[in-house]
Amino acid sequence: MESVKERALTAIKARKDLSPPMISVYNLLRIGKVETWAGQCCDRIADANLIDMEDVQIDFINMPGLCLTADGIMACQDILESYIGKDTIRDAFKWMCSEESINADVNTAVQVLRGLNGWRLRKLYREADSLQLSEGINARELIREEMHQRSPFMALARKVKKEYRLLPVRRILLRTKMSSSQ
Repeated sequence: MESVKERALTAIKARKDLSPPMISVYNLLRIGKVETWAGQCCDRIADANLIDMEDVQIDFINMPGLCLTADGIMACQDILESYIGKDTIRDAFKWMCSEESINADVNTAVQVLRGLNGWRLRKLYREADSLQLSEGINARELIREEMHQRSPFMALARKVKKEYRLLPVRRILLRTKMSSSQ
């Protein structure tokens, strides 16, 4: 996993909070060395109507598959226990909870930075040496990145990047629209 500093920088650059960490059912079953049953396990979870697209999500990258948050692990615990031991599930749950806690702390810190106006942010930057942060995180670096991401140039760069990602989708939609009108 990423370090706390990398997570904070990611959240600052994306201008969004970090999403909760997820683990795929396949990887969870691989820990118990029963990954060959992942498809059947996912089918049982789907048949039990546990897919809520928050804590239990469809893994579109590794179809057919599901991804679980810590709450998703608990929701699917009875089905998962059919394939892997309770100790493995408990360990995975504890690990996911600790990751969620780290993400929540990072999100809180980043929201505080986002909530400060420019003057207060510059003042905090000057006083950053007195701030105590864990794991060798340099407060000045995070504040500097927040000020950098607020610049008009970076806002424009984010907008261009977003539009560039949508360009292939727009081309496909334009082609289908033109072919249907003919």
